[in-house]
Amino acid sequence: MDTTIDLNLTINEAQVLVQLIDIAVKTQGLRAAEAGFVLAKKIEEKVTEKTQNTQQPGNFQPPQAFSPTP
Repeated sequence: MDTTIDLNLTINEAQVLVQLIDIAVKTQGLRAAEAGFVLAKKIEEKVTEKTQNTQQPGNFQPPQAFSPTP
């Protein structure tokens, strides 16, 4: 099992990080797509969890590339 770390980010910082991941995936293509998707989903899940736990409406807007399709 990999060693994990904790990282504290504001919701805004998390959104910016996901945007940077999105840019990296767009510039690197398939080489970065899988890793970018996994990381972006982890960030999105934590932001959603945090906003639900604090009873604040979630305003996390992941880039379109990471949004699940219905």
